[in-house]
Amino acid sequence: MNANHAHSSPDPDEPGTVQGLLTATVIDDDLEIAELIRDRINDTDVAVCRDVYTGPSEYLRGDARYDVLLLDVFMPDMNGLDAIPAILEKHPDTLVIMNTITNDPDTIFKAIKSGAVGYLDKQSTQVDYAQVLAAVRDGGAYVTPAVASRIVAHFQSSDPLKERLTNREYEVANAIVDGLSYKLIAEQLDLSINTVRMHIKNIYRKLQINSKIELYRKLRG
Repeated sequence: MNANHAHSSPDPDEPGTVQGLLTATVIDDDLEIAELIRDRINDTDVAVCRDVYTGPSEYLRGDARYDVLLLDVFMPDMNGLDAIPAILEKHPDTLVIMNTITNDPDTIFKAIKSGAVGYLDKQSTQVDYAQVLAAVRDGGAYVTPAVASRIVAHFQSSDPLKERLTNREYEVANAIVDGLSYKLIAEQLDLSINTVRMHIKNIYRKLQINSKIELYRKLRG
C-alpha cells in the first residue's frame, strides 16, 4: 500500500477510538490535493486523517478501515462512482463523502443513490471540514452550496432535456443540431474530438435515440 503516512496514530482498524475522533482517509489521484485535504481534516477537532490513497483499487487491496472516506470521482484506476459499492460492501459502516470538481446532476444523484452521504466541491476554499464531518457523524448528510445550487437548478429547469443531460452534453447536442462538425464542436468547446464523440454517445444513450434527425426533433420539436 502506497498510502502516505502523515503522522503516527492508533490503528485505523479501530475507527472512532482516537480520543473520541473519527478516523478518516482521502482517495484522490492528485496526491498534492489529497495531502492538502488530509491536513485540513487534521486541523479540525472532529477527525484524524493518517493515510491518503491515490486510487480506490489501492485502498480496496488493503485491510484498513475508517469511519469516513473522502472520494474523488474521476481517477485513472477506478471511477469513484464505481468504487462506492465495493467500498461499502467491504466496510458497510464507512461514511463515503464525494470530494470532487464534478458537479453535474447525473453524477451527484448517482453518487447519492450508490450510498454517498455527502458531496463536496473540492475547488471551494470555503469548505468547513469540521462542519461536514460533524454532520455525517451525527447521521446527517452534507453538500456544499455550489452542489446544492446545481441540484436546485436541475429541478427548476424548464427544459426537460436539461434535466437529462449535463451542461456540456447539452452544449454538444445544440452544436450538433446547429450543423457543426465534430472538429468545429471540439474547437468551439475546447474539447478533443474523442471527448466530443464520448459526449455524443452519452447523449444518444440518455435520450434513447440513434440519429441526428431524432436529436433535432428532441431539441427543436
